Amino acid sequence: MNHLNKKLALLEADPHAYFIALALEDRSIEWHINTTNTDSEPLHWLCFKINGQDLVYRKSIFFEPGKGRWNDTGKKINQQAQLIVADKHATKTLLRKQGINTPRGEKFRRRDLQKALSYYKQLSGLICVKPNSGNRGRCVTSAISSYERYEQAIHAVADEFVHIVAEEHVEGEHFRFFYVEPEVIGVRRGVPLSVVGDGQCTIAELLEQKNRERRKRALITHPEVAIDNKIIEYLKAQNLTIESVLPSGERVFLRSSAGYPEGADTILLDKDEVHPDYLNIVARACQSVPGLHFSGVDIVIRDVTQPATDNNYWILELNSDPAFIPFYYPWKGKVVDVAGLTIDMMIERFPFR
Repeated sequence: MNHLNKKLALLEADPHAYFIALALEDRSIEWHINTTNTDSEPLHWLCFKINGQDLVYRKSIFFEPGKGRWNDTGKKINQQAQLIVADKHATKTLLRKQGINTPRGEKFRRRDLQKALSYYKQLSGLICVKPNSGNRGRCVTSAISSYERYEQAIHAVADEFVHIVAEEHVEGEHFRFFYVEPEVIGVRRGVPLSVVGDGQCTIAELLEQKNRERRKRALITHPEVAIDNKIIEYLKAQNLTIESVLPSGERVFLRSSAGYPEGADTILLDKDEVHPDYLNIVARACQSVPGLHFSGVDIVIRDVTQPATDNNYWILELNSDPAFIPFYYPWKGKVVDVAGLTIDMMIERFPFR
């Protein structure tokens, strides 16, 4: 194993940093790894310079070392924006002022749990409950149609987070647009975990077939999925069980999240498959947040090929530390070198003003 491969091997547990290291190597930018030991495991930090400025990177986050007021690691380069987008409800309010569609809803403190529960009466149609500051689909419950499930979802968020968001559930396909100043560079469609019936197999058997295909392809963004209470409850809301046999061709969703950590399939689209309205809307949304130089934007769109209207798309959130790896390990579609394009932007624009 040569010296380069030995360095890259240290980053195998952090594939985001791995692709940043490859981008730096391709651009002849020197880099090295600093390792700090902890009680649980060593932490590997990717270190490099851009335009004479020191940077470190780990787990989707760029830091400027020595510039943090409270964090010894340093200041996040997207920190100004993070202070805004970390509050999902406030971000949606900001976007609506820019004429950008977002789901309607309210934010509650967990100490005001009764207010959150009473809000159910003010909502019509399907409901989504989520933490105001969570990520990776954690504690998100979508397509709620009963007070029982609403109450369960509210309590699930309150058990782990201070703030709860209850909002209208919007229908359409889920996308992650990857923005690197000044434009969108990649588009991911996330298909929530699902199976398609064949008229013979149970849902449990269909999921095992899906798992066999995932084991065969061994994509880190498409791990095997075990049947858990979340899947059982999601099926129950559809009057189904894991032993149900689906008619041939019928698709049933097992989870609501379109994020890869929750088992969703990643389909990458070429930008010319997307109506330019959405590319422009996402760019405008990101440019409305000071200091947001790159972002993963979650958006629901009813038909991505049709022009945007007041009721066919909704931005769900802006992420200031977006994951790279879904754009390198799609189930379908062409890989987009989002790490390389991010580094190119930083070479041109960093340090940010």
